[in-house]
Amino acid sequence: GESRGRMCSYRVGGYGRFGALRQLVEMGRAQDLETFQAALALQQIPCFHVVYADRGGNIFYLYNAVVGDKATVPPQSPGDDESTIRIIDWNQPVPGENLLYAWGDIVPITALPAVTNPATGYLQACGNPPWLATDDSGIEPAALPPWFALDEDSYRARRARQLLRIGARSFDEMQSMLYDALTPFALEAVPALLDAARQHEDFVAQAHPDLPVGLELLRSWSYTAEPSAAGMTFFHVWWLLLQDAAGAHFRSPVPLMDAVTARVPELQELSLRAADEAARRMRNEYQDLAVPWGDVHRIRRGEREEALPGAPSGEPLFFTSDLRLENGRWTANYGYGFAMVVRFGETPEAVSVVPFGASEAADSEHYADQLDLMLDRRFKPAHFRWDDVLRHARYGLGRQIYLRPAGMDGEFLVRAPVPVRAGLEVMAEPPVPLPEGLGTFTVYAKLREAAETAAMAVEMRIRVPSEVCDPADLDELAVYACDGTIWSRLDAQEFDPDSATFSALGSNATDAALKQ
Repeated sequence: GESRGRMCSYRVGGYGRFGALRQLVEMGRAQDLETFQAALALQQIPCFHVVYADRGGNIFYLYNAVVGDKATVPPQSPGDDESTIRIIDWNQPVPGENLLYAWGDIVPITALPAVTNPATGYLQACGNPPWLATDDSGIEPAALPPWFALDEDSYRARRARQLLRIGARSFDEMQSMLYDALTPFALEAVPALLDAARQHEDFVAQAHPDLPVGLELLRSWSYTAEPSAAGMTFFHVWWLLLQDAAGAHFRSPVPLMDAVTARVPELQELSLRAADEAARRMRNEYQDLAVPWGDVHRIRRGEREEALPGAPSGEPLFFTSDLRLENGRWTANYGYGFAMVVRFGETPEAVSVVPFGASEAADSEHYADQLDLMLDRRFKPAHFRWDDVLRHARYGLGRQIYLRPAGMDGEFLVRAPVPVRAGLEVMAEPPVPLPEGLGTFTVYAKLREAAETAAMAVEMRIRVPSEVCDPADLDELAVYACDGTIWSRLDAQEFDPDSATFSALGSNATDAALKQ
């Protein structure tokens, strides 16, 4: 477009590159660091910090970006005077018609800041600049163009580095870290505010009578965003008001935080005024200042509403935030979307949680199915091996679905003419009484399907462990199915003595088990 006779344009890193999904797949398929780095070299994903770890003990960090090289100092031309711009501020609009301001070639991946196997033994990325991904990262800020990495260090990153530099942590301790509710900014901001109150006793004496009460709440607070913490509530209101009052003078919340903790004189009185206003508003809104954080910081999923730990203010690792105040409450509706802890080995062990639910559809069974996990600060097992996935899957979707019943060494293949939803229910007791003379050698597997009218063929493969039946007695076994009223031997079945495996064919009208 044009503005005041000048051409305006913009560039977006990665625009026109459509291979992001392919690159993500290749990253997920990588079996070692070299293959993973080869996937990153596709440069189809335009941004994001990348952190990698493998069972060989390798860890790797990349400050990933798809960005064109940009000039810092335009070349000098004849006739230039003192008014000629020498330093380009790439945070401001620049003349689009001037080729001096055009993007150069895309910065190659080999020139992006990266760290491999640092001596510290850890890497983290919580909104920090690349040189602070770990202590002594080896990345020199001065070696990067001034426009390249404008990230400011966050208190969440500082907290992560503090916890990780202590040394190796157990699998359980790593899980606890993801629910860490300490507010690291408050550790420095509250003493600064209390010091300002001591230096401005006249202001405190003339302020709202509840200001000393609010300051005392902060003084006795544990600096955690726990539901029972009244100090967290007052701190949150104070910080929101201070940002409203002073935020326009800072390019982001981070330099404002730094100014508070540095006890900049010009900011001390403003901080006290924000605390005074916080006391006034809390008295008007809640008729009290000692309001537990869980009373006003809530999560709502469907018909459930619960007190929620974590916070946005103070930057705890357990980040749970909101967009606005409604009816005196902040309803958390965003934070980290996924958390996982992995213990590497021949077979990886992992736990995960999707804090705000795996579905955003309010009528889905997965809308709030992980809420209790988050409230209890627990995780669910994450399954990697194909056999484990099949055994723990509640159901599958499609025209061809593989299912493995828990407690039975078997596999069921469901085939349908149209896409269906089907799962297996395992029962210790038979759905109807067994005929006289029959005994059961496996659990009972019942097919559960959403589309009960769809005709399904069920192919079964059931192996008989030697511990269950003596090989000499295998010819006495057979696969039986129940149509809801009676048990009958399936006609379509075979037995392979070499693998001690039965193969049988049934339908969605039967329940199956091995019987003698």
